[in-house]
Order: sequence, then structure tokens, then C-alpha cells
Amino acid sequence: MRYFLFVLAFAIKISVDAQTYSTVYEEECKFSQQFYKEHLKKFDSISTKIKNSSGAFVFSVIAPELSQYQWLQAKIETYSNKVMYVQFGKRYGDFSIGYFQMKPSFIEAIEVFVKNEPKLIEYINAVIVNNDARQARIERIKRLENLQWQFKYLEIFLKIAEVKSDAYKNKTVTERIKRFALLYNTGFNKTDDQLNKISSLNLFPHFSLNKFNYCNVAVELYEKVK
Repeated sequence: MRYFLFVLAFAIKISVDAQTYSTVYEEECKFSQQFYKEHLKKFDSISTKIKNSSGAFVFSVIAPELSQYQWLQAKIETYSNKVMYVQFGKRYGDFSIGYFQMKPSFIEAIEVFVKNEPKLIEYINAVIVNNDARQARIERIKRLENLQWQFKYLEIFLKIAEVKSDAYKNKTVTERIKRFALLYNTGFNKTDDQLNKISSLNLFPHFSLNKFNYCNVAVELYEKVK
């Protein structure tokens, strides 16, 4: 009996380990792939700004978040969250918005980086300049609700990731996807030690019991559309 239970437990473990993100979240992945097909020209256009990339590469970085968009939209994008951010800032109302699940704090971090990085001077016009902090927060929300601005912020993020990933410029596509995806999901302001500690963890999707490694999911979804 004990032997039977051991074999059963081992078989279950193998079954769970063999599961991939796209089998557990099949419909979500179909949604992300359809989005990629519908916006292929835009992904390809952004890829021309990033060295050693492609439309599929650009897509892969945000693909995991995109796949969860429909579920998260109903759960998180609430009016009250927007009001809290506009009135009190990111400490009280930082939440994900749009297809790529970007947070206001993410955009604020992008603005700070662009202002202080000479290599990104071409994106300085994307920085919101307004002495009224509340009006600036309103503008960020409006932009994050606009798909074209979401693509623009994705492009700027990829340029930031490129600056912070010089050691990866000659790495394989898989290694570069994992690096860029890690910076996107975890935060490009984290130290390498912090990133290394997080890189192997299964934390995605955040609100699900069936969790996977974000970087591995990015590679998996890249393989679906490359």
C-alpha cells in the first residue's frame, strides 16, 4: 500500500511538472496570440528600435501580462483605484492598467530614468511636465488607458532594458528574452542581486494558484509566434 501511494504521488508530481503555461491557461494564451497577430506591424515597428530583436521578441516581454488581461481587467481596473492614485499618488493607488498591465509607478520610474539618461533624449517629450502633481497623475492615467501610449511606453521600457543589459547584447535570444522579461515583470530599478533572487521563482500569475516563472512563460509564448 505504501509503495502504491509513493508511485501515485510520484506520478502526480510528474504530471504537474509537465504542465506548461499554455496548457493551463490555454484560452488566455490564444487571446495574447490573437492580439499579436492584430498588432503585428506595431510590434515589428518597435523591434526596429531595439538591437537584435524582432516583433516576436518585443511581444514576448509583455506576452504573459497580456495573456491575463481579460481576467485582471474586471478585477483590478476599478474607478476607486484611479481616484486613489489621482488624489494621493502611487503609495495609495498603484494598480495595473491596460493590455500590458502597466502601473502608474512604472511610468513614473520611466520618466525619471529618461530625464537622467542622455542615451534616451529622443524620448524626453514622453515625460510629463506639470507643476500640478494631481494633473500629472490624471495625464498618466489617460495615457495608460490609450493603446498607442501603451506601445510607446513599451518601446521606451525596451530602450531602458537595453541600456541596463549591455552584458546581454551577444547572448542568445532566449537569454535576452528572459533578461528583458525579468526587468519588465520585476522592475528595472532593482539591483542584480535582487533580480537574481527573483529570477528562478514561480510567481506568475500573481492572483492564481497555478503559478509559473514569468521569464519561462515569456520564452514559451515567444516560441508560439516567432
